Amino acid sequence: MDYNKSNIKVCVVTVTYGNRSHLIEQVIEALKDQSTPVSRIVVVNNGSINTIMNGNYNNNIEIVKLDRNYGSAAGYRAGIERAYQTDCDLIWLLDDDNKPNSDALEKLLAARKCLGDNENDCFASLRLDRRKYLDVAFRNGSVRVIPNSFMRFHVKSILKKVAGKHIGIRSNASDNKLISAIKRIEYAIFGGLLFSKNWVDKIGYPDENYFSYMDDVDFTTRIIKRGGNIYLVATSIIEDIDKPWFSKSGEKFPQLIDVKLDNLRVHYTLRNSVYLENKYFVNNKYIYFVNMGIYLIMMFLVGILKNKSILGTVSRLGLLIAAIRDGLNKNMGHIDDISKKGNIG
Repeated sequence: MDYNKSNIKVCVVTVTYGNRSHLIEQVIEALKDQSTPVSRIVVVNNGSINTIMNGNYNNNIEIVKLDRNYGSAAGYRAGIERAYQTDCDLIWLLDDDNKPNSDALEKLLAARKCLGDNENDCFASLRLDRRKYLDVAFRNGSVRVIPNSFMRFHVKSILKKVAGKHIGIRSNASDNKLISAIKRIEYAIFGGLLFSKNWVDKIGYPDENYFSYMDDVDFTTRIIKRGGNIYLVATSIIEDIDKPWFSKSGEKFPQLIDVKLDNLRVHYTLRNSVYLENKYFVNNKYIYFVNMGIYLIMMFLVGILKNKSILGTVSRLGLLIAAIRDGLNKNMGHIDDISKKGNIG
């Protein structure tokens, strides 16, 4: 099937906020240059302080304006709701800083065709700033949650790494050679996710209880649990034109004990992860809490070295424990005052 000439219709949904119009405009320009044209673009203005595109957009671009920032889950929900109302067949989610290569959509649709154009199959573009995606594409890694792991940490993973070093386990793949252009994964992030809009009938919309972070993992976990498949398409490449919030502290990946990281973002990340883990992946509380304890001890030791302050590390540890407590107690949603969340007692 030539998707340039087919009747399949793809609606792009993207969410922007704050002072990021310079980013979303680059994304929209990249969408206009796709080798396989998109049928419609829905931009959710989630409390953006700027006029998006200065009003220079044509009939296939629609702005859904919210009166304030309701978080990523609500933003994507608003966009997906609007896309669902259109005559599109597929919905392609992008963050407001996801600049797709000109053939990114073409490669996703080619992968879909290769697997039989099954509406149960969903596809994710390769995000070059996402370590797990790169591990899948180039180092035979996986994207999955190990049962009873805490923040993706499980004591078994340490034992496997130690054993691997002793017996000389090595990947056969070089860092610049694809293992597979299409590989199944067990969850995905929103940015780059392509799915049939019929999934809305099966699993509903993003869960606004998360407010921000992990709402995409929850959404795609529901897809998997309802019998769907998610495939990473390594030839469909997205460039992230803005750095992740955690990398601005000098880290490639988040170490939540770092006092330079924003308190609210840290709290949402950990709280939401704990909530999601217990919702879907914990079947042995004892093992889960053992993993949690080891993780927190390691984070404390890392924090003393990184923060160069025992008091600062203890304060941040209090924030982490408060976030864990909220996740376990299902205290979800928007947080009005993060200063009230940092007490250990």
